[in-house]
Amino acid sequence: MSERDPFARSAALWLRAYPRRWRADRAREVTEVLRDLAVPGTSRVDARTAVGLVRAGWATRWREHPPAGVYVRYRMLDRAPGSPWDGWAHDDVEGPLYPVRFAATRAAGVAIALVPVGAAEHAVGRGLVDAGSVLPFLGWFVLLLMVGKAIQRAVARRRRPRPRATPEELGPFLPYVPLRLDDHPVRRPDPVPRGRVGRGRAPDAARPPGVDRRTR
Repeated sequence: MSERDPFARSAALWLRAYPRRWRADRAREVTEVLRDLAVPGTSRVDARTAVGLVRAGWATRWREHPPAGVYVRYRMLDRAPGSPWDGWAHDDVEGPLYPVRFAATRAAGVAIALVPVGAAEHAVGRGLVDAGSVLPFLGWFVLLLMVGKAIQRAVARRRRPRPRATPEELGPFLPYVPLRLDDHPVRRPDPVPRGRVGRGRAPDAARPPGVDRRTR
């Protein structure tokens, strides 16, 4: 997709409603189909097509989303969702808002854990936890988790091996280094030893096969 192609940018904007892995496999093909169906010379996707893309994209996300129980275990307990939702989990981890979701769910878990503490305080009649410090604590807790998860993911991406280039890709261009003959001297072939050649006789190398050396 060209950076200067306004229609491709418009299509990419509305195709963001689809999951990340879906866009990686089909976005370019769908963009060309939309271009063929659009009015010649148009520079953006029309409103009706954009609404249809958003509705279909969110429907695709909903179909590929794990059930509520699997989702809660994944968020709260770091349980793997299972092979049917490996693609969804990969998109979730690679998404730009993953550190925010990770920190928010952990903060929600801490807040849920504080509910019994508040109930115990009400029953006993004594303040075990200062209510005024709970919100600041949760705010700092979320912030530290977000920063920590973002750093951890950045380090993991740097250590991840890069995929090999396909035959269609040329790869990075390196600076041109001219060839110097001094670094690579030309090796001349060894001279052929000259045998004794007499008058009317040919050397052994030039003698036809089957001819005796003593034949004149």
